[in-house]
Amino acid sequence: MPDPKKAFISHASEDKGRFVESFARKLRESGIDAWYDQWEIQPGDSIVDKIFEQGIRNADVFVIVLSRNSVEKPWVREELESGVVQRINRTCRIIPVVLDDCEVPTALNHLRWEKIHDIDDYESEFQRIVNVIYGGSERPPLGPPPAQAVRSVTGFLPGLTKTDHLVFSVLGNHCLAKGRRGVDLSKVATQFTDLRISDQEVAESLEMIERQHLLDHRNCVRDFNPSTGEHEFKHLLLTKYALVQFAQATIPEYNRKVLEVVSSIVNRGCRERPDFEFLAGISSELLEVIVMDLEARGLIDPLIGSNGLFHQLEPKGPGLKRMLG
Repeated sequence: MPDPKKAFISHASEDKGRFVESFARKLRESGIDAWYDQWEIQPGDSIVDKIFEQGIRNADVFVIVLSRNSVEKPWVREELESGVVQRINRTCRIIPVVLDDCEVPTALNHLRWEKIHDIDDYESEFQRIVNVIYGGSERPPLGPPPAQAVRSVTGFLPGLTKTDHLVFSVLGNHCLAKGRRGVDLSKVATQFTDLRISDQEVAESLEMIERQHLLDHRNCVRDFNPSTGEHEFKHLLLTKYALVQFAQATIPEYNRKVLEVVSSIVNRGCRERPDFEFLAGISSELLEVIVMDLEARGLIDPLIGSNGLFHQLEPKGPGLKRMLG
């Protein structure tokens, strides 16, 4: 079981009773290890050591509770303005939580904050905060692309016809949705029908796609079809190069998302799959593809589990750092 997410709560003492303590309890009830000074600092403890060595240093998220009480505090008006936000943001995510109609400090203006309109009833706002801490998204799951969308993804691989591209697009979309390179053709047969591509045309396109070295022929499965007298593909495995090429051609801002993963490896020391869960907008399936991409470039060495997914990676050489400039 992975370690729970840790949240450090920064607040004014005046807000403890009216909001912060109950908020911290709700976080813990949701499986988040909330660091609240009343629970953590005991008589005789060094306040500085407790806050910086145990609280902030170990936090996955830094929750700043802003109110009319806290924004008047010197540490908000002076220390945050002098670069504390930038230093904290390099180690964990900052989530401003706004209680009153108070002025948000300039250093936090670039962040999206969560406004609590009613401190006695804020369940929807709380669930959004929890969702962010766990790295989730409120977006509904992504469904399969319509036929017309698949049709638009053509021409990104040289030497293939429009029909070849359509067939490959069906394979590529299926792989991106699963985060795997394997395709059981029986699972995508209806998509070829919707595109009005005949079985014969599919078979011919698959042969051409294989000749372009886009399929790992050693791991493709063919069965003999007595009606045609041919050995036909039943299960395919796209090469890593092929899936990465498709991702680059079809995923919006793909290169920026690659850099987000690279930054997480270089700057945050992310190595294991759960380490990347904080990345918003990068699904576990897309993360698999990006790991394949970085492996194909010789920049990382991933360890693959029995389920076919990576569970740990190690950088190779200075290439990742150079990608960040």
